[in-house]
Amino acid sequence: MQVWMAEQQGLNLRPLILQLQPQQETQQISFYCKVCFLILSSAESFYKHCSSVEHAQLLRQDTSVWWRKRPPPHSRRAEFWLCDRPESCEYGGKCPKAHSKEELQEWIMRTEEVDEIRQNIEAEGLMSYNERLLQEYRSCSNEVHIMSEYVDDVSISSDEDLTLYCDQVHTKLQWNFTVETERALEHVALLKQEPGACFSLEDGTICIYSSGPSFYTDNTTYTIPVCFTSDVPGLYEQWLVLEFDIRPVLLKKLRVVVGQRSTDDYEETAVNAAVAQTLERWHSGNRLIVHCINRTEEQEELLKRYKPPQINFQFKPALNLHTELSHENYKEQMHHFLYSEERAEDRAVSKLNISGEMRVKDHITLWGTGERELFGEISLPFSLTAGTAEGLALRRSIHSALIAPASSTANSKVYEAIIVQDKTSENVLYLKLSKRCCSELALKRNTSLEMEVQFQLNRYHFCSLHKAVDLLPDTSRVLPDLENCTVPTNNNQFDKLNAKQQEAVRFMMGKADNQKCVAPLLIYGPFGTGKTFTLATAAMEMCQQPNNKVLICTHTNSSADLYVRDHFHKTDANIRPLRVKANTDRGLWATDEITLKFCFLNEDKSKFLPPTKAKLDQHNVIVVTTTMARQLHDLKLPEGYFSHILIDEASQMLECEALSALGLAGAKTRVALAGDHMQLGPKLFSVEDHKRSDHTLLTRLFHFYQIHKGESARRSRIILSDNYRSTREIVDFVSAHFYSGKGDVIKSTEEVPPPPNGHALRFSHVRGECRLDRETGTWYNSEEADRVVEAVKDLLRDWPSSWGPQSICVLSEGFQVKQIRRKMSNQGLNEVNVLNLANVQGLQFRVVIISAVHSCDSLKALSCPELFNDYIWTKIQAAAEAGDTDRLVDLIAADDIHPQLRPLTTQFRKCLNKAYYIRSLSSQSAEVGHYSLQLQSYTQASSPIRRYIDIVLQRLLHCSILKSQVPFTREEISSLCTDYDQNAKNARDAKTEQMPPQTTVYSGKIEHVVEISLLLKPGNTLRVQMTCEVHRGYWRPAIQLVCR
Repeated sequence: MQVWMAEQQGLNLRPLILQLQPQQETQQISFYCKVCFLILSSAESFYKHCSSVEHAQLLRQDTSVWWRKRPPPHSRRAEFWLCDRPESCEYGGKCPKAHSKEELQEWIMRTEEVDEIRQNIEAEGLMSYNERLLQEYRSCSNEVHIMSEYVDDVSISSDEDLTLYCDQVHTKLQWNFTVETERALEHVALLKQEPGACFSLEDGTICIYSSGPSFYTDNTTYTIPVCFTSDVPGLYEQWLVLEFDIRPVLLKKLRVVVGQRSTDDYEETAVNAAVAQTLERWHSGNRLIVHCINRTEEQEELLKRYKPPQINFQFKPALNLHTELSHENYKEQMHHFLYSEERAEDRAVSKLNISGEMRVKDHITLWGTGERELFGEISLPFSLTAGTAEGLALRRSIHSALIAPASSTANSKVYEAIIVQDKTSENVLYLKLSKRCCSELALKRNTSLEMEVQFQLNRYHFCSLHKAVDLLPDTSRVLPDLENCTVPTNNNQFDKLNAKQQEAVRFMMGKADNQKCVAPLLIYGPFGTGKTFTLATAAMEMCQQPNNKVLICTHTNSSADLYVRDHFHKTDANIRPLRVKANTDRGLWATDEITLKFCFLNEDKSKFLPPTKAKLDQHNVIVVTTTMARQLHDLKLPEGYFSHILIDEASQMLECEALSALGLAGAKTRVALAGDHMQLGPKLFSVEDHKRSDHTLLTRLFHFYQIHKGESARRSRIILSDNYRSTREIVDFVSAHFYSGKGDVIKSTEEVPPPPNGHALRFSHVRGECRLDRETGTWYNSEEADRVVEAVKDLLRDWPSSWGPQSICVLSEGFQVKQIRRKMSNQGLNEVNVLNLANVQGLQFRVVIISAVHSCDSLKALSCPELFNDYIWTKIQAAAEAGDTDRLVDLIAADDIHPQLRPLTTQFRKCLNKAYYIRSLSSQSAEVGHYSLQLQSYTQASSPIRRYIDIVLQRLLHCSILKSQVPFTREEISSLCTDYDQNAKNARDAKTEQMPPQTTVYSGKIEHVVEISLLLKPGNTLRVQMTCEVHRGYWRPAIQLVCR
């Protein structure tokens, strides 16, 4: 009865941790796995069982405590943080930060418990040999002391090479290792398990661990077979380890290449690299810079006006960027952010400072053609890969470098040299030298000299953004006074628009109180919900009024072209669109024929012309990008020239970039911003990736509106949810996994039929090897490219007639794009678009195939949720992914942002034989339910070993903790308990002496015995007698076990 009384007192007890102690009277030595409820007859069979997938899966399962909050995103307690805005967090249930102090505390408690469980599992011998060895290997600072390919006094040989090749899948291969040593071989294991193939120590069965004596052949020789077979082609690796009861263990690395052998391997070439230096950064304040790039008068004026942060007195590094924005500090904060971002990017660039030998060559010597201009060739001591911050800055923001002889002194001349981007490789840099540099330094071809090189940012981009901040006439659009804003009214009906889209158009065109301003309209919506269509429809309706003039501003050229090509050119004469484009080398040929008809071109249509006010006056819809919007300021347009300003892709541009368009707004100009917070945001150097969207105007205003409760704040933001672009399967998946974890964020209109085979999402697995291309500094995978080509051929062969014209796009990055294009061309598939993320914006395709190639610690382009969402889902109708599936699975399982993707990893469930419990010392012989019998109300316990045998006792304890109704009568409880047994008490006391308890408020004793007989087929019986003591909420059991 004392158990019942203890439970009534509401003790916060945690279920007991099962610890078996062998009984001296046991007649038979056996090994019992308390995880899987199995009795094993020998140590070898126990070790093999602990190495099984089923056992490992049960060990990894979470504890059974009734946790009330979300599971923690990772196990690093020091990296748990509170979310800045839990009520309006765009990540919802997938946010890697805690949404309350209670959740943060629970995460800490759960990680502490996981650590304790791991320690208990290891202490009780339930961890497999493979896992113990790998854990030892990971925690060692000098790995060669744990595993080594050579061990003293051990000789090993094989009848096959360690690397084997086979052309066909399902081919059986085998190595036979012969080990000669006087040492005793204790353990043999295969440490790597890769999907798609099977390595085994036994032919015909899966065996990744075996004891050493089983391979014994004579006094000093062991023969160890390793078998292999595969289901899919690719590259497979395996680590074979042999332990001789010493450290290090002997390691042999096996490789098998299944399928066609790749011919794309390259040989490493030795280079005489320069040395990276920590040098003083050169600028106009400490060096005389001899420029070679021609700049316009406007550019020179901007560079003088907005000096670099190092020598700019307006930049205040100590200014707190987290200060709440106000009308008084808004421009100062924007300037400060731009200076901080420039300084952060410049710091990344400063790591590229080098000092070393520069070889002077001419164009003909280097590339066989061209004039006899001189170029400098410098070998780099680092890799300029696109995956590094330095490599990204080089490709995005660096066009030139400053060079000077290594012996130059302060205040001396430094010379600007142009980087030859298309010739620069991963570790070799080419600089085009100016005539003045060659003359004053007396440079001649085929000579060498010691030079210092510093890369320089192209500051014009930052200066133009500073100008956009200063040109903002007032801050009423970026910090609207929502309490004093009015909501426009309009009762018109618009065909082809759903209710939400019509609400947005009415807001933009409605009548408003002239005494009050109208807040910017925010149109929020996932991909395919008609944001662009809504803005285009609104623009066409606005043009029905002769006094209206609309400015449409996008972030990318492809999206701006889409307005003209897909919407405006099909309408009546009331629409007079003008597409304003920059005159660049590739701009003309990259523009489609339809859009060119609406562009401002010269007479022979060979180049784009800059906009003029006279030209703008002739049109009522002007379509530009944010870059070109800055040029409109130079036309000195009158205030209120545009009646409406519509900014699309607002979630992809910095707030300062959106100001280029907002600076053209007058007091009565209506403003609308549209975007998707889960799409690609701006890349920043001073801000962590997951905080990028905080620096977009759309996201900031969205959260700004959310904290206000008035009608203006509520009706000035419209969320679109009906998807018109993808099938239900894709829509449901993206809605559930990317948008706040709510399945109804995006609703499929079912206007897009599923593929004939019913699968809109497909995954294709291929094992390949990623290689680094030296020219581009990016990675490629030839085997994966081959699989992409085969997938395209399959799609074209079975293309459904209901899909219309064949429209396929292959998405990848870096050199993999060139690799796939080349292979496509060899197969005559030139009509298939092979693009990267940068040039696919604004395009749509029926089928998208994604080749994710870079096998590294993170998915890079796919690790950021916004980028992952934009990269994969915004343009997919039927997707096929060709990639390193097992690597993707590993990375997804470790993903902090999207833990809900972890079900992609392989799930194993232990199928136990039917078992049941008999309550002993009871007048009744009723059976008690068991988890494997699908007991509907299974107990929740915090025991490290999940299926603890005393189900009833755990239930009682939880009823006491939760103060819920007990599911058993007093008589049934009494039948489970007996008087205290002295032998069990002695065992408990002995255990307590070894592990002295920690004194806390939760301590007490329950001195009762529960005896349970566990019957397992085919007739084995376990009789368990338990006592337990509670300290700090933990059970410390003393248990006697009789095995019959």
